[in-house]
Amino acid sequence: YALADGAVFKLITRLPGTNAEREHGTAFAIHAAGYLITNYHVVATVMGEPEKYELILERNGTSEAAKVISLDPVNDIALIKVETPLEKVLTLAPGPNVANGEIIYSLGFPKSEQITMIQGTFNGQRRMGFAPVLTASMPLNQGMSGGPTLNSKGEVIGVNRAMMTQAQNIS
Repeated sequence: YALADGAVFKLITRLPGTNAEREHGTAFAIHAAGYLITNYHVVATVMGEPEKYELILERNGTSEAAKVISLDPVNDIALIKVETPLEKVLTLAPGPNVANGEIIYSLGFPKSEQITMIQGTFNGQRRMGFAPVLTASMPLNQGMSGGPTLNSKGEVIGVNRAMMTQAQNIS
């Protein structure tokens, strides 16, 4: 948790100039110049109706506008940017760097709660689209989408995406 604290943020879709949250997810810092990763599905509403909604990154009790830089809808990834530099960034692992049965950790903002870390067990990879999809026994919750999944070294091995609705605690 200490390795990721300060690099994981709540990402909100809202009506401009209001605090009326439509939905939220999670984003994590990958470069001090203000670059963050999240899921495409977290920013899809803003991309579909940019005149109606704005994207806001919450950090340290403040809010800042975020803009989408690049999208990969097939693999459900989005690169976003804020103007204020980021003090802490996460390290991306050179590959999954994790073995079946190893303990992994996912961070995010479930519901409207504070940042939460969930421990799980890595169950392997499978293909969906062009990139591998990691599977784990862990209860991801709504709002954790776009957050990082970390190995025991604190390196990012994946992005929280979804839980299997026809199973218990498989994400």
